[in-house]
Amino acid sequence: MRSGNKLHQQPTMSAENFAELSRLVKVLAEKIDRLKAFSQSCHDEIYAKLTTLETSTNELSAGLEGLNQELETFKQTVEKKADRAKMEQLKKKLDEMVICSKRNNIIWNIPEGAEKDSSCLELVIKILYEHMSLQEGIEVMRAHRTNIKRWENTTHGASLPRPIHVYLLRYTNKEYVLHNAASKLRDNPFQEANLYISDDVSKSVREERKKLKESHLGEFRERDVHFAYISWSVPAWVIYKENSESKLKTFCLQAEEANTN
Repeated sequence: MRSGNKLHQQPTMSAENFAELSRLVKVLAEKIDRLKAFSQSCHDEIYAKLTTLETSTNELSAGLEGLNQELETFKQTVEKKADRAKMEQLKKKLDEMVICSKRNNIIWNIPEGAEKDSSCLELVIKILYEHMSLQEGIEVMRAHRTNIKRWENTTHGASLPRPIHVYLLRYTNKEYVLHNAASKLRDNPFQEANLYISDDVSKSVREERKKLKESHLGEFRERDVHFAYISWSVPAWVIYKENSESKLKTFCLQAEEANTN
């Protein structure tokens, strides 16, 4: 019986073992605390970096959105400029076609109703050969009054005649008529009206000539020149000769705009 009691007796821990165990537990607790602290520090650092990354991403997205808007605006601007450039090219091409189609034409301010006993064609031929005494050989293809309404002359209060458009067969015929117009029609009225003749050109050329006359011709004539006038040319030119020079000089609006740009 005594020996059996000894087998079931619980072992006891010495003070030294308990102290060592306590120390180990304390060391383990400190390591766990440091690990927690390190883990929290890593967590905070990662969170801060993620927050910074998110902020940078948002800023980048905003920047990209702004850049996309600028690119879209730039694209629209380029497209508008391209459209304007294309329109200018088309206008220029159309103007060239109009000028080419009117290359042999002239315009006359023949009094309204002068053709009542004949056609416009017969009237023009009569003026060319009988009134202006030009040489035979001018071939007139057709002639007609313009369709525009008669307009009032603001200076004299009278109605101006609708001009007659004359279509000649050859460009040389046109040059011959224009070359002799000034000398043949000066002081030589037709039905008590002075006749004026000009070449038939596009609206843009007429506007160029008008601008040259209003803004530049007077300036050239105030110089020391022998003469200055606006020629029948396309594009419109001022032709002048300075008294100190032997050669003719020219001026056109395109050259002025090129120098300005």
